[in-house]
Amino acid sequence: MVLTGGLHILSFSGFGTQAGTTHREDNTMGFFDSFGFSDIQWILIIIAAFLVGIEKTGINGATMLIIPVLASAFGGKVSAGIILTLMLTGDVFAISFYRKHADWSNIKKLLPWTMAGLLLGLAVGTYINDALFKELIAILVIICLILLIITGKKGNGPIISKSTVLSAVAGIAAGFSTMIGNAGGPIFSIYLLARGFKKFDFMGTAAWFFMIVNLTKLPLQIFV
Repeated sequence: MVLTGGLHILSFSGFGTQAGTTHREDNTMGFFDSFGFSDIQWILIIIAAFLVGIEKTGINGATMLIIPVLASAFGGKVSAGIILTLMLTGDVFAISFYRKHADWSNIKKLLPWTMAGLLLGLAVGTYINDALFKELIAILVIICLILLIITGKKGNGPIISKSTVLSAVAGIAAGFSTMIGNAGGPIFSIYLLARGFKKFDFMGTAAWFFMIVNLTKLPLQIFV
């Protein structure tokens, strides 16, 4: 480790330029090779990262089509971890842009039910094999795409009422779907649109909500 650090210092200070450049290239390749991913898999991760960035800055549902592709390429549970990492990175940028526009009353109202949904999704994910996990992701993605289409046809008019029961259903559904396939966005979006949220309030509330949810999911996916 000390030798490696010394070589990096020499390369950045101008000594041993050719050797330093070669070492940096080898070190970079070694870092990427350590993951054991193929070139195609890395390309898919880059595409997913691009789509996550688009979704976090305003185009809802942008990641819906890449989620099943990643599940097929990496396996259901590994792909869920990859998407979660990208989502958390996107959450940081989304909050930096929209942090002042959150509606905390709605976030607090949904979070307990969402946590229940996360635990339900965790229980289901623990006791099913990867093949069934991928099928469940595909089903959730199809349902979410249908919801997005319905939302688009109805516009921003009310879709659900403000009853506590339906808020509970929305929270549990969002928690379950985001735990299984990182697909809770459309459900949460419909919930907000049904309450007449405008653009900046919508983006700020979604950014904080999913940052909290995704940070909660992180230790669950690592240690459970």
